[in-house]
Amino acid sequence: MTEHGGELQIAMAVVAYRTAMHRVRRGVCSTWLSQLVPLDPATPKVPLWVVPGSLRFPVGQDSHVIMVGPGTGCAPFRAYLEERVARKECGNMLFFGCRLGEADFLFREEWRVVQRDHGLLLFTAFSRTQEHKVYVQHVLLEHGDLVWDWIHRKHAYVFIAG
Repeated sequence: MTEHGGELQIAMAVVAYRTAMHRVRRGVCSTWLSQLVPLDPATPKVPLWVVPGSLRFPVGQDSHVIMVGPGTGCAPFRAYLEERVARKECGNMLFFGCRLGEADFLFREEWRVVQRDHGLLLFTAFSRTQEHKVYVQHVLLEHGDLVWDWIHRKHAYVFIAG
């Protein structure tokens, strides 16, 4: 957590939709969080506990990493990329997907800075921006030669979350 000084941040999308039978469905946690009214808006606090995660990322100048994080699944990759940038580790490729590029492209500006200043290869898929749906698996296939090159010749690690 070098970038945010011990602060814990949450990447969350509020889950709310209607079923085919027109029943409203809401996510329990995202609805609860979205409706909280903090006692002090300047420093909102949420009761939580942290357990160790199961992702074990490689460390080192020669490690290459391919990350696939649609929606809020990109959260662990945001933290990991911040660590890699701080250690000046290159070899980062991220596939991010969401419904609408203009509405829910999480961390857009941060990704663009890492792309511009630190060589992140960023590929995006926005499923509702055009008439036909485009998902991260379509973009992965489109860049299959590059992905395979990283896996086969650079021994890249592949992580998928979300």
